[in-house]
Amino acid sequence: MFRKLCGEPTTQNDVVITNMWGEVDPIVGEARENELKHDEDFFKPILEGGALMIRHNNTRTSAHNILRHILKNHPLPLQVQRELVDEKKDISKTTAGTELSRELMDQITAYKKEMELLHEEL
Repeated sequence: MFRKLCGEPTTQNDVVITNMWGEVDPIVGEARENELKHDEDFFKPILEGGALMIRHNNTRTSAHNILRHILKNHPLPLQVQRELVDEKKDISKTTAGTELSRELMDQITAYKKEMELLHEEL
């Protein structure tokens, strides 16, 4: 959904910030971070598109470094903005609206199947 809202051209401005590093064993944290970086269901697609993953270590310096990086970005309009304003699309006809409808239909289908199974068990 995030990619559908933002669009591919804006990926270069995306920053994924991980936190809670002081709350987890470093080995576990690094394993989880690797999963986030390399799994298609998480952040691999936007990282491949130019996004950056940065650790926030709960320090002022860490926060400042993140902000410095973000402030260097060149602002770009989001895909949903272009579709709503430039193309004058109804929200339901935008790429994000279409994706939301698809996800809702998938959930409805899954719930119906689950209801049928529960009904059969009764």
